[in-house]
Amino acid sequence: TLWSRTTEMCEDDEDTCCPCCSRQTQDRLFVVAVVGLIGLGYFSYWYLLIIPWQWYSTVVGWLNIIFLHTTFSLLCYCYYKAMHTSPGFVSKDWVPPLASQQQLEAAKEDRHSDKYGDVLNFFRPRWCAYCQSYKPPRAHHSKDLNRCVLKMDHYCPWVYNAVGWRNHKYFFLFLVYATIALTYFLICCIVRVVFEVRNRTKGEMVFTYPELFMLFLQLVMIMPVTVAILSLLCYQFSCIWSGQTSIEGYTFKRLRKAQKKNIVDKTKRVKLNWFYDFGFIQNFKQILGEDVSRWWIPEIPSHVRDSSGIVFKVREDMREYEAKVLEEAELHKKSEAQEAIPVETTDTEAKLRNVKNMNPK
Repeated sequence: TLWSRTTEMCEDDEDTCCPCCSRQTQDRLFVVAVVGLIGLGYFSYWYLLIIPWQWYSTVVGWLNIIFLHTTFSLLCYCYYKAMHTSPGFVSKDWVPPLASQQQLEAAKEDRHSDKYGDVLNFFRPRWCAYCQSYKPPRAHHSKDLNRCVLKMDHYCPWVYNAVGWRNHKYFFLFLVYATIALTYFLICCIVRVVFEVRNRTKGEMVFTYPELFMLFLQLVMIMPVTVAILSLLCYQFSCIWSGQTSIEGYTFKRLRKAQKKNIVDKTKRVKLNWFYDFGFIQNFKQILGEDVSRWWIPEIPSHVRDSSGIVFKVREDMREYEAKVLEEAELHKKSEAQEAIPVETTDTEAKLRNVKNMNPK
């Protein structure tokens, strides 16, 4: 399992501590912190709401209990699956099937792709210098896992795993259910505070000291976590809406920046869309599954389970963009190569020039 990941990913001596091992220890502490916050929230839910209001004795109370326990259970399950489900790794034996031998060799030596905002890497074979193997489209190398991850979104220390092709849905649903559960819990706490303050008698203490302490913890711990998770959920939602991963969202900004700087001149006449953007419905189906009624069920979608995660459909209108980028990139490289060649004037050329100046015709 990913939790038992140890120093097998590095070749350092077992008696010494390498950065890889230190990072693993740090990430495990993040997981312990998340589990601790989940436990604190669940205890606070019972201590501050269920027991004082005696929800277990009314129908409305039981509806609240069932709702929050359902979202809480889904939260915990999605978190566990996001952490223990493999994101999908690239086989080191994989080779681009349609690439020529010349293209494969050029991929190992290409050091100029960053100048064009990585756009060339979408249409040419890509080489991973860390794995010493080729990378499929949308795959990226994770230094934390020491592997290339299929359709990698990002590495999340809070789930001690990379978010990629096979576990992206679990991670997204974890954010959804965590936001729902925490937001609902905080609203219930606020309602109870307002209710108790309004109905207290003069001179009576509204809350006991332990309850005040627990409310203070909600203010300084649970509320900031809720805001952070909501912000991350909004960012994930915007990326999925656009058919991008988090890494690709950054790459797309670089492509637009490259256009503004006139690095790729001829592409200015072409509207720059993202290569894998097919509308928000199709984009969400890529993550959550083809059956919309099962979007909120924590499971691996059938198309993800049955697919290799290597081949992805590209927008047809971006083929024109592809051709223009490749043409302009080749011209740009040739101009750079010509500028790098020093111009030297030989003695023979100088003498011939002098003779022509002396005997003009």
